[in-house]
Amino acid sequence: MLSIGAILGLGILPESTWADIDGLPAHPLVIHAVIILLPLVSLLLIFGIYKKRFITKFHLYLIPATAATTIFAVIAKSSGEELSKVTFLPKEHAEWGERLAAVSVALLVVLILHVLITVYKRKKVLAKVTSFALLALAITSIALTYVVGHSGAESVWKYKYSTAVERANQSENE
Repeated sequence: MLSIGAILGLGILPESTWADIDGLPAHPLVIHAVIILLPLVSLLLIFGIYKKRFITKFHLYLIPATAATTIFAVIAKSSGEELSKVTFLPKEHAEWGERLAAVSVALLVVLILHVLITVYKRKKVLAKVTSFALLALAITSIALTYVVGHSGAESVWKYKYSTAVERANQSENE
């Protein structure tokens, strides 16, 4: 069965792409770009849906920013897959990450369609459809960014943090 990522072409990267940067795993470094940029771009797009002149005026910045964010999401997905081969971290986080990369690609595609329809073709009926799709994808990307980030942080830090807190409490009691 094909995954959403494979259908969207996210599975075409060579194995071990972006596995590490100067001897450190790339994934923890790259995810910070996604965590910051994807919700930021999504909030700007949500604002632009309600203030239509915003997308018209700034589309030449919004499209490259969304494209860069999508590239970071794909790199995070790829580097995360490589990291999980070595660390054996939970599959659930990887599945959420794949969904986020696919939503990021869809967000970029719909944004480009929306700009073509609203800025260059001025088709009102299609503009409403792309506005709704863009709104849904932007909201979904914000929610998924949280879910992916939380599941990743939990898989890495939950037991380490609770152990560290326990040790700190023991040393305070002594």
